[in-house]
Amino acid sequence: TGATLPGFLFDHDSTPARVRLAYTPANYQRLATLKATYDPNQLFRVNHTIPPLKET
Repeated sequence: TGATLPGFLFDHDSTPARVRLAYTPANYQRLATLKATYDPNQLFRVNHTIPPLKET
């Protein structure tokens, strides 16, 4: 399918843009919302982190 799989992102290529491409837009939005709820201070930020969704 050409999609990036999170399990195959390594340190040298796990940029925020590449991590975003590993998920569908809906899933990325859902994960960012969960991150904002349960980890807004990014305690769990190692590896393929998804930043918390910022409220607008």
